[in-house]
This record gives sequence, C-alpha cells and structure tokens, in this order.
Amino acid sequence: MFKGFGYKESIHVDDREFRIHTGCDPERQRIITEVFENGRFIYSSESPYFTRNREEDSLDENYLKEITGDLHQKLIDEIQIIFHIQEKIKNLNDYLPHFRLGKILFSKNFFKEATTSFKRAIQLKPDFFRTYQWLGLSYLQIKEYDKALKICELALRERSDFPDLFNCAGVIYTHLRNYEQAKNVLQNAMEIKQNFPEAQFNLGVVLFLSTLEDIPADANIIIPVRLHRALDQFRSNEHYQNKHWQDLLHRVELTLQNSNKEQVQQTLLDLQVKLAVKDDPVSLAMDFFFLKFMFGGRSLDNEEIQYYERIIREEESKHSGYADYWNELGALHLIQCRDYFLKAMEEFEKATEINPNYEYAKQTLEMIRRSKKGFLILLRAILK
Repeated sequence: MFKGFGYKESIHVDDREFRIHTGCDPERQRIITEVFENGRFIYSSESPYFTRNREEDSLDENYLKEITGDLHQKLIDEIQIIFHIQEKIKNLNDYLPHFRLGKILFSKNFFKEATTSFKRAIQLKPDFFRTYQWLGLSYLQIKEYDKALKICELALRERSDFPDLFNCAGVIYTHLRNYEQAKNVLQNAMEIKQNFPEAQFNLGVVLFLSTLEDIPADANIIIPVRLHRALDQFRSNEHYQNKHWQDLLHRVELTLQNSNKEQVQQTLLDLQVKLAVKDDPVSLAMDFFFLKFMFGGRSLDNEEIQYYERIIREEESKHSGYADYWNELGALHLIQCRDYFLKAMEEFEKATEINPNYEYAKQTLEMIRRSKKGFLILLRAILK
C-alpha cells in the first residue's frame, strides 16, 4: 500500500540556515511544507491536490513525488526571493515596496524583519497610517509591548479620526490584559465607525477575557453567545468569503467548542491579530508578485504570470465591486504586455535571422527596438 513521503533540505541565506520539510499525505490529499530556523518553527504551507481515484493502490507515486518536489522547491525559492528582495530594496526611497515586503514578512512570521520594513516605510511616508497598524502588531508578535503601544499612540496623536488605529490599539491592550483601556479605545473606534464588526468582536473578546482572570488555565470554558454570533457574522461578511477565511473561522469555532481556558484565550488573541490586519492571501499573493517582478532578480515567465491571474480571477465574484481588484488586474495585464512585447521582439529577430531580406520584419524590429527603452521605463513607472 502506498504511503506518504517527503523531502528535507537545508538552505542558507547569508548567515542564516533554514530547514525545509515537505510531506505528502495521500489520505488527506494534502502536501504540507514547514520551515524551521535553528529548530524553531517559522511557518507552514498546505496545498491540496486532486486525483481521479481516491483508492491508495491506484495513486501514481511518480506523479505525487513530482508535485511534492515542485512545491518543496517553490517554497525554497520563495524564501530565497524574499530575502533577496529585502536586500535589493534596502536603500530604495519609495515607501510602497517596503510596505508590501513588510506584509509578506509578517505573513510568514518573520516579525522582526517585518518591523524593519515597516519602519522604513514610515520614514519615507509618515502619513501612510496603515503602516503604523502593521508595525504595532509586528512589535506585539515579538513581545516588544512598549514599542507596540508607542507606535499606535504616535499615530493616534496624528490621526485621531482613524478607527482602524483605535482598533489596533485595542488589540494590543487586550494582549497586555489591560482590559479597561482596551474597552475604551475600542469604543472610540466604534464611535467613529459605527459599522465596524472587527472592533465589535474585539470588544466582546475583552469583556469575555476579563471574566476569566481567576479561572484555572486548564478549566473548560463556555463561550458566550455574543462571540459565536460574531463569528457567524464574519462568515457571512463579504470580505471573509474566500476559502482561507472560511476555513480559519471554522477551525476557530471548533477550537472554542472543546478547549480549556488557555487554548480559548490564545485562539481569540490570534484571531484578533489576523482580523486587525485583514490577513488576505490574495492581496499578499499580489504584493509578492509585484515585488518579484520589480526586484526579484529574474524575469517572470508567462506560466507564473498566468498563475497570479488565476488567483485574481477566482476572486472576481467577491471583489469586483472594489477598485483595488481592477487596479491589480490592470497592473498584471501591463506586466503581460511587457512579456509579450519582449517575446515579439525575439520573434521578429528570429524572422530576420532566417531571412535577412524580409523588409517588413526588419522595419518592425527596428521600431520595436527604438521604443523598447521608453516602453519599459513607462511600464516600470506605472507599476512602482
């Protein structure tokens, strides 16, 4: 009977060593990749695969080894590209690549590195207040609580009308068990933005956790109806309709149903952070795509571009009412234009090599060469 298998490999990035483990689980039809540094778990990635027949004896072992190996290599490439980009943009005086990279690093649990990117983004554009939220939560994740609070308070002094900043501060105060202050700032958030389900949920978490202070860590906990109702509302909220969020909310609900105090607390605190940054895998995928295109050190092939287009297209029914969706799709098609432009030049060159007297191909090639530099400069300027 065919069983699961996997790959293990160490990679070095500067003076750091990462250990990559990738395993195939035929029973669950999942390929799971995990990243470790110095024995410490960093992050994992799980990808489903599909076969026509679920019977184990009929599984194609070579096929499963191939797709498992491909995903193993993909994650290795991902780590190497992330740190290549970090070095490449270190001295770049444009805030947006630093912000995009910070989000990627945060999503991969490289929180210390994320603080560096977010601080640089703030230095370059102090009035881009979304960055303050991400920086505050990055500090929170590495337990630098004073810095987390300081960055939120600094932003709130400048933008006291920004409800997301109050919500972020509420999350930080909740993690610090300063429930009274958390309640105050969350109420401020809801006064500014009345329809604010994330802040309403966080307030419910604050009120609930404040009642657990004297309960033993291993005691079983009954979750208030208010929190169950809030999770139901998130599941029906248009922003949380993708598979990532639906699976996450389902796992949270299962944990809350059968867990002790310590597990419940950690589950709710983790969910608060994810809701505060609206951890959206499609947005993160596009951030990574643009960073790879601009600073990845290699050209993106058409297959890779089409992969990212599929990611965007799959979300059309949920995000077609958002300007950002069409902006990302338009930018991706511009990148495709670049790819086709360069391919066309190669093909016209081939035509003139085969037939040096082919006047139409020669004239077209000359026009393309004259416009190449300007076209690529324009494209890069648009996409920055």
